[in-house]
Amino acid sequence: MICLTRFKVQAAHIRAGSGKHGKRDVGMREKPDDDWTLPLCEEHHLFGHDSQHDMNELAFWKTVGKGIDPFTTASAIRLASGDVERAEMIIKEARENFNG
Repeated sequence: MICLTRFKVQAAHIRAGSGKHGKRDVGMREKPDDDWTLPLCEEHHLFGHDSQHDMNELAFWKTVGKGIDPFTTASAIRLASGDVERAEMIIKEARENFNG
């Protein structure tokens, strides 16, 4: 179960690329752009079994993330920048879809 959260959150940067979303791949020695982040707990982001950093990133979103499109969700959150209520709605909807 994925836990997009705003409490004890870490910025999970998306390193993979998506031509459809205008995002290029990011190399291992390159800092990912903060525009492409999703809020994840520490366990799902870094340390847990099958965390985003423990496995292939797109496989993580497909399996652990229950099929979330990380690019679409990160884009929606970025566009809501400064509007906490709107960002929380996006995260809530994403969480319901992931856990459903």
